Amino acid sequence: MNYYQAAEVNPQQASSLVAEDRHSTLIPVMFDGSYESVEDEAEDYSDLVHEQSGNGFDVSTAGDLSGGLAFAEISESDLQRGGLIAIPIAMVVLVLVFGALVAAGLPLILALVSIVVAIGIGGLSRSRWTSRSSWST
Repeated sequence: MNYYQAAEVNPQQASSLVAEDRHSTLIPVMFDGSYESVEDEAEDYSDLVHEQSGNGFDVSTAGDLSGGLAFAEISESDLQRGGLIAIPIAMVVLVLVFGALVAAGLPLILALVSIVVAIGIGGLSRSRWTSRSSWST
């Protein structure tokens, strides 16, 4: 429901969609289908929304779909950065403790394999045994 539709039904509700200074507004968007069916289009939707910014307008998106996308992007970035910093430091410490490169590498290899397995199990369990958004309660 947009501002004009809400104003016809309930003017007070419509006023909650526009900021007091009249410089910002909310435009609710609803997607057809289940969360999973729309989730595949999240990146395209987010790109389209952000392309509308310009000429004095700032267009943003908020909600489960865009929040999930932002969470995934930030998580991936943090994991990459953490891996680039943590693995070399762990390797140096393990070499100092064990005194041999092969002995130090084994715990790191096991840790990396366990992370990959845990992510795989998490992905399978989410896709096979849940039908709700990870953001819903």
